[in-house]
Amino acid sequence: MFEFLEEDKVHKIKIDDQDSMGTTALMYASARGETDICRKLIARKCNLNIQNNVGYTAFIYACFKHQTPVVMLLIEAGCDFSLVENTGRTGMDMLNGHSKTKEIQVMYLIVLAYLMLISIINSLLTSCSSFIGSN
Repeated sequence: MFEFLEEDKVHKIKIDDQDSMGTTALMYASARGETDICRKLIARKCNLNIQNNVGYTAFIYACFKHQTPVVMLLIEAGCDFSLVENTGRTGMDMLNGHSKTKEIQVMYLIVLAYLMLISIINSLLTSCSSFIGSN
């Protein structure tokens, strides 16, 4: 499925090509938990926020399939985790509402804490940049 990522073939495809359902390679890799493939696609500047025919993004797929490492990777890469699919749910809604097992609840809390940490770091970086720029 992901043979196109071989170095000699990568230039022959468009990184954000979509199938008949609007699904991209990043979405497939995210749903399957293929962290290394996601990393390669992100390094090649794929669009993190493309939505398919039902509004799913790579982030929503990763949340729906409980692929924690991919979820974290996509957040770190700058995906828009606030996008909603066609029924109005975000990836975090799916992660939280999909199952009430303790493992899923812990995963939800970890992802939520990670989102908060990223937000705090971004705020601090913005504050530092403003402070340095004003001196």
